[in-house]
Amino acid sequence: MGPWNWPIVGMLPMILLHFHCMHEKYTKILELSKGTILIKGAWFANIDMLTTSNPDNVHHVLSTNFSNYPKGPKFRRIFNILGNGLFNSDFDEWRKIRGLAQGFVNHKQFHRFMAKINHDFLENKLVPVLDNASQQNLVVDLQDVFQRLMLDATCITATSYNPNSLCIGFPEVPFLKALDNAGEAIFFRHLVPEGFLKSQRWLGIGKEKKLSKACEVLDHIVAKYISMRQEELGKGKRPEENKDSFDALKYQLTETEIFGTTPTNKYMRDAILGLIFAGQDSTSAALTWLFWLLSKNPSVETNIKELLKSKLPVRTCIHPDTLPSGHKVNSKMKIVFSAYAMGRMTSVWGNDCLEFKPERWITEKGGIKHVPSHKFLAFSAGPRICLGKESAITRIKSVAAVILHNYHVQVMEGQFVTPKASIVLHMKNGLRVRNKNTWP
Repeated sequence: MGPWNWPIVGMLPMILLHFHCMHEKYTKILELSKGTILIKGAWFANIDMLTTSNPDNVHHVLSTNFSNYPKGPKFRRIFNILGNGLFNSDFDEWRKIRGLAQGFVNHKQFHRFMAKINHDFLENKLVPVLDNASQQNLVVDLQDVFQRLMLDATCITATSYNPNSLCIGFPEVPFLKALDNAGEAIFFRHLVPEGFLKSQRWLGIGKEKKLSKACEVLDHIVAKYISMRQEELGKGKRPEENKDSFDALKYQLTETEIFGTTPTNKYMRDAILGLIFAGQDSTSAALTWLFWLLSKNPSVETNIKELLKSKLPVRTCIHPDTLPSGHKVNSKMKIVFSAYAMGRMTSVWGNDCLEFKPERWITEKGGIKHVPSHKFLAFSAGPRICLGKESAITRIKSVAAVILHNYHVQVMEGQFVTPKASIVLHMKNGLRVRNKNTWP
C-alpha cells in the first residue's frame, strides 16, 4: 500500500515528513508498489511525479522512446544553475553540444592528460595527505578527502587550474561548499511546489537563499578561470604547460574549426560548471560508499589487497504514452527514476539484493558480467549515457587501489552513516576514519 493521498495537499505531508530519509522511504514504497507509483503533489501545485525503479520503464524512456521524453522546461528551471549546457539541453541543441563534448573526451590528448592528472594527484596530493594523517594518528573525514581530491582533479581537467583544496590542514573551500549547497537545494526543488520556492526566493530565506549564494560563488570562480585562460592563451601557453595539457577550456578556445567560432563566455561557463558538477560529486560519493562497504566486508578488502600485491607493478513526456508497466503518462507529468531504490529491488536483483556480493558482477570465467545500463543507472542509459563513464571508472579504481595497497583504513565506530538529501548520494555526516600505513 502506498502513501495516503490527502485532499488538497496530496502526498506532500509524506514528502516533508520523510525528507531526511527520502531515499529509504521511496525504496519501501516502490517495493510495495511493484516498482512504479504516482506520487501526487498538492492539487494546486501540479507536481505529480511518476516514480519508478522498473528497468523496463527506464529502458523505454531513455532508449526505446527517447525522442518523446526530453528533459523539458521544468527540469531546466530546477537545474538552472547549470545554464544551457549538456545536462539541460534537448533535441538539436543537445545533439550539437554532446557531439562537441564527445570530441573532447575522445581526443587522444585528453586520454594522455587524464593519465597524467591521475598519476600526479595520487602521488603528490592524496598520498602525502594520508601519510600525514597516519603519522599524526589523526581521524579524517574520508568523504571530505575524496570531495577535495575530485574537485582539484576535475578543475584541472576543465580549466587547467588547481583550487588546491586537498592539502594538509584541510582549509575551508568556498567552491566546495557552494557545490554542496547547490546539490541540496536542487534536490529540495524536486519535492516542493514552485510557489513555495518563489516565496523563499522573494523572502531571501531557506534553500533558495543558499542556492542563490552558491550561484554567486560558482559564477565568480568559473568566470575568473575563463578570463585567466583566455588571457594566457592569447599570449601563448604558460611556461609550465607541456604538450599533454588538454583541458576543456583550452579545447573550446583553440579548436575553432570544430566550434565554427570562439564560444561565448556564457557557453563556456555552462560547459565548465556542468563538467565540474558531473566529475566531482558523483565520483567522490562512489569512493566514500566503496570504503564504507569494504569496512563491513573485510574478506573482500583482503582479497583486493592480495590481488593488488600480485598484479601491481529526469524526464518530461511530449506525447501521451504508456510505459511497459502499464502506467499512463502525459506532458504534465514528471517522471523520476529512483536509482537508489532500483538497486534494492528483489524484482530486479533477486532476494539477495541487499547483500554485498561483488561476485554478482563477475562471470564464472573471471570476466566482467554485462548488465544492461537501464538496470544500473549510475551512468544513465541510452543516448544520454555519461560521456565520462570510462574516465570516472578509471579514476575510482586508481584512487581505491592506491589507498588499499598503501593503507589500512579503519572506520570509526559509533557514527551514524546515512545518505544525505541531495541529488548526489553523499553521506550526511561524512565518513570518519583513521588510516595506518601498510608498509613500514
